[in-house]
Amino acid sequence: MMNEWDPESRERRREQRSARSRPQKKSRRSPLIPLGLLLALVSATAFVLILTMSVLSEENPEQVGSNPESSATSDAVAGSEDEEATGNAGSTTTEPSTTTSLREVVELPVADVRASSYIEPSEERTYGPDNLIDGDPATAWNEDAEGLGEGEWVRLQFETPIIPARLEVANGYQRDEERFTGNGRIEQMTVKYSDGTSQTVELEDREGFQDVPLPPKETEWLLITAQSVYPGSTWEDLALSEIRVFGSRAQLP
Repeated sequence: MMNEWDPESRERRREQRSARSRPQKKSRRSPLIPLGLLLALVSATAFVLILTMSVLSEENPEQVGSNPESSATSDAVAGSEDEEATGNAGSTTTEPSTTTSLREVVELPVADVRASSYIEPSEERTYGPDNLIDGDPATAWNEDAEGLGEGEWVRLQFETPIIPARLEVANGYQRDEERFTGNGRIEQMTVKYSDGTSQTVELEDREGFQDVPLPPKETEWLLITAQSVYPGSTWEDLALSEIRVFGSRAQLP
């Protein structure tokens, strides 16, 4: 039993009371340490994300937002096919395909020309159908049938089948004004193909060449027949000065 008068006992009790009455110290940690760690973690995450996006963008610059079936992609593919077809791979210009280049519209030579009738040549001039393809509008074919020339025809024969695109026709006798108005000119004519199909076209009553569009169909010859006529003021003869045929060969040489 502790003697309360014992000095040592009193001293121990005093220390115990002092310890109970003295408040305990709470440990205080700096709030800046976890906040700093959080900021460092966020910064590192953002840096890794930006670096990843940059690498992906460099590897696939057109992947984001691009449509594989867009018109630009289709044009590039079509251009590549055209270049391979024409043998001009690597060219930056648009080249026609093989079919287009082989079907280039050019003036086509006529192998032979026949006519239903023509005026016999004089000492100075000829009036036969060969004048239609001599390249000179001052010469002409003049038919020699009764009447104004309705139903008269010329036939253009080609060495190989062609695909016509158009005719250029110099109507009437275009040697001079007197002969142009004095002879008859074609008003309407039919153009017939070797497969039996035909179309009727109307020509203007004027000098110079006139374009006559034609369907692009294969044919061995063209038969041109006068259906109606602008009458001449002096002669009944129907005249036609020149015919040029433009198109492409149906078969390559």
